[in-house]
Amino acid sequence: MRERLEEYFRSRGYKKLYTDQEGFLVYFLEESGFVNVCAMIEDPEDDFSDYKKECEKIRWRFSDSGWQQVHLLTLILTRDVAKAAETAADDRFCWVIDQTSRQLFILPEAVENFYGLRQELEAVLAPAAYTSRYMEAPLEYEAGGKLCIRHIGQRPIVNHGLLILNLMGYILCILFPVAIYNWGDLRWTRVFGEGEWYRLFSHLFLHADPAHLTGNLLMLLLIGDITERAVGHLKYLILYVCGGLFAAGVSMYVSYWKGSDIGSIGASGAIFSVVGLLLWVILRNSGKLEMLTTKKLLFLIAYTLYFGFTSTGVDNAAHVGGLIGGILGGILFYRKRKYAKEQKGETA
Repeated sequence: MRERLEEYFRSRGYKKLYTDQEGFLVYFLEESGFVNVCAMIEDPEDDFSDYKKECEKIRWRFSDSGWQQVHLLTLILTRDVAKAAETAADDRFCWVIDQTSRQLFILPEAVENFYGLRQELEAVLAPAAYTSRYMEAPLEYEAGGKLCIRHIGQRPIVNHGLLILNLMGYILCILFPVAIYNWGDLRWTRVFGEGEWYRLFSHLFLHADPAHLTGNLLMLLLIGDITERAVGHLKYLILYVCGGLFAAGVSMYVSYWKGSDIGSIGASGAIFSVVGLLLWVILRNSGKLEMLTTKKLLFLIAYTLYFGFTSTGVDNAAHVGGLIGGILGGILFYRKRKYAKEQKGETA
């Protein structure tokens, strides 16, 4: 029961609040000028005697974070509806959910609705309407909306390391432009003809100018952190490198087919592989992961590809190759961490 409610709130764009209050799960949605908060209480002993005090603590956390209006609704998940109803009899903003019958009970003194939540919760609780989507475990946020990093696994250390390497590579391009570009750009004639295989890697960290560098790093910063949290540090690094190699292979093949020997530089091939990987991850998570949705990412892909194909001097083959390589990498190596599980004895 709790898991399906969590899935519902996340699908609506709610954030999970970091809290060490045992038995409490809190989700909140930031609106213009106010915040909607839903606190779920699931107590195996059905002892809700202190829930009002705990709800006040939650309200204070949001008030202390600068919210002028805090609209808080409490959901008590219980198998003893009568006891829960007695405890919450004088609480206008408290509803009771029977975990046995999966029914929502609204007490006589309680509000009839809460920003359209009643009808939606009743639909979510209906057994036939529910299908577990096994979304990634939710991130937790502070009451002010800032992401709460609780362990190193949530820190995108690999992606930030790649950002630093790209910056260092561009500094070398500024200091020694002719030597660095001649040494490290991607050319099929040098890779296959001279055996300079290192160019498959070196070109990924070289950029032509500040605009080229900034565009790639902004894209990497936007999508890389989310992707690394979803797949893990090691897989992210491996798939980034392999995606860059796949993009380089496609680029060289197209150059060979065209009879061109123009050098290629930039991280965009590898970054497009991250985009492809993230697209697969989002699709596998019911079309939503953190702040991104399938529609938003597809728009970003379409806009970036359109910009590339309508501009000159852009290695579009590397972009398309990286995108395909990233999707293939996701299919082969991404496995959802099954978070949502129906309680024992429940049927969907």
